[in-house]
Amino acid sequence: MQLFIADHLMDVSDLSAEEHGAYCFILFSMWNAGGYLSNEPARLARVAHVELDHWKKVLAPRIMPFLTIKGGRVTQRRLLIEMAKMVAKQEAGSKGGRAKAARARSKPNSRARSKAGSK
Repeated sequence: MQLFIADHLMDVSDLSAEEHGAYCFILFSMWNAGGYLSNEPARLARVAHVELDHWKKVLAPRIMPFLTIKGGRVTQRRLLIEMAKMVAKQEAGSKGGRAKAARARSKPNSRARSKAGSK
């Protein structure tokens, strides 16, 4: 996951160290889970490494405004954008790799010919 430090710090500048840490744990877990987490307080508290009661009373009111709820799941706008860019880049690289491999398979192996001709 690429992190744009200046943008990130500008967005979360009013969070405490604890709030920021919990938010980062959620973002990192979201990235590993494909961009979404279940919007269950117990799950989010576990991911944030805090007790459920503390999540509900202290952290959720501060962190949830940074997140988007979609169909029972929670995500983050910028994370989805960066994930889409990464997937597109991977697909383009994979497509290029397949094309290169196909070209290599279609060419006669000049190295094999030079070895055979040297005997």
